[in-house]
Amino acid sequence: MPPSWWHLSRGSIVHDDDDAPRHVDRRSIGRVPHASSAASRRFAKNIVQSPGLPDIIPAPARRGLAPGQTPKVKSVIWSSTMHDLWLTLQLLLLLAAANSAPIAAKRVMGIRWAWPLDAGLRLPDGRPLLGPSKTVRGVVAAITACMLCALLVGLPALAGALIGAGAMAGDASSSFVKRRLAIEPSGQAFGIDQIPESLLPLLAAKCVLDVSLLQVVAITTAFVLLEVPLARLAHRLGLRDQPY
Repeated sequence: MPPSWWHLSRGSIVHDDDDAPRHVDRRSIGRVPHASSAASRRFAKNIVQSPGLPDIIPAPARRGLAPGQTPKVKSVIWSSTMHDLWLTLQLLLLLAAANSAPIAAKRVMGIRWAWPLDAGLRLPDGRPLLGPSKTVRGVVAAITACMLCALLVGLPALAGALIGAGAMAGDASSSFVKRRLAIEPSGQAFGIDQIPESLLPLLAAKCVLDVSLLQVVAITTAFVLLEVPLARLAHRLGLRDQPY
């Protein structure tokens, strides 16, 4: 096998120069073979002409090809990269919907149906379990909004439901930790506010979407960095009660 190799996503069988089948982990894109030797070029050709590969080549890379024809290596890599970027954007939009839906529901409905998730329970430390800002209405709004947004951006409704429910579970866990740290309801705690609310739904989405752990980390990081400035902008526009 040449020293430089290419790694495709999600388990395809390819053949090396000795014709021995090899399993390729198709969950990630790795290094592209350098065409500096005949062996490298043959290895790349074997990959794209593998019998198990056409079913995982993205549709844009197959567009315009005759039946049985395989695209060039660069076309497959480009299409796969664009697919990953689009999925990342889709998931960020769903996280934003889950984060915004409870706030929008509060502005539209006021105190109607604002039943607290913790039913007003207080723990022995004298502080509420979660606080009055975490409501059943907010959970329903987040899940519904994420399901609708998922359909609009071309993802399964189930993925939207999992992201909405996961975001609300992460938000509730953040509230629980903040109450134990004596931070008042709707108080700010950078990191505690953002990480569970993005990490848990992305892990839940892995059940139905082909999301790698690297994408989970990247999207969580992007959400943490973007949430604070966007919340401040929403506050200035009068869309949020607090600038965080």
